[in-house]
Amino acid sequence: MIRVWLIPSLALFGMGLIGLTHSNLALFPFLNRALQGMGDAFWENITLFGDPVLLLALLAPFVGRRPELLWAMALTVLLTTLGVHGCKAYFDVPRPPAVLPPESFHLIGPALKRHAFPSGHTAAAFAMAGLLALHGKGWTAWLPVPVALLVGLSRIALGVHWPLDALGGALAGWMGAVLGTSLARRLPFGGRPWVQRPIAALILACAVYLPFHESGYPHALWLQWAAAAYALGTFLWRWMR
Repeated sequence: MIRVWLIPSLALFGMGLIGLTHSNLALFPFLNRALQGMGDAFWENITLFGDPVLLLALLAPFVGRRPELLWAMALTVLLTTLGVHGCKAYFDVPRPPAVLPPESFHLIGPALKRHAFPSGHTAAAFAMAGLLALHGKGWTAWLPVPVALLVGLSRIALGVHWPLDALGGALAGWMGAVLGTSLARRLPFGGRPWVQRPIAALILACAVYLPFHESGYPHALWLQWAAAAYALGTFLWRWMR
């Protein structure tokens, strides 16, 4: 139980520290420059693991096998989406490209200007990591957490989010998974076929659409094709059995 609250506690602590020290603006260019050693292509591929289309497609192996996880996922997506986009619309924080001169930081991909807080990609990554951690067993269930951390860093490396945005996204995504899982256990009808079939159809649709999805990061196109092939291959294998 303590481990479940570790991520949101650390995110809240980081947000509080940045708020108290007023270091959000100063910390961004430092981290943005420090992360450039990995190269643009690396961060473009990492950030794709915060794209909901890719994340949903990667759930293909759980279709027909883990109905409780897929039901919790559906509720998590709903809660996280409402929370993230509600905050984005309410706060409407300008992103780094809208505030800083272009020569002061490194920008990779589209120069997004609005709705910075919280980071949607980071929220999606931590929502998925939280789901797998809450529904898995042993230390392997926590392996997606470092990937989610990298997604949060990627948003800073790409130059489109402040550190506070990434921490807010981590908090929103993880809490979405906690609340979604708790709600799913209280609403057991989610395991019935009339609920599971639309969820499976959504995952299949994401897998079909993924190769044509305009992510804005051309270096990650191969990953989109690979993930789509993996997901569609999983569906095909199940159908042929």
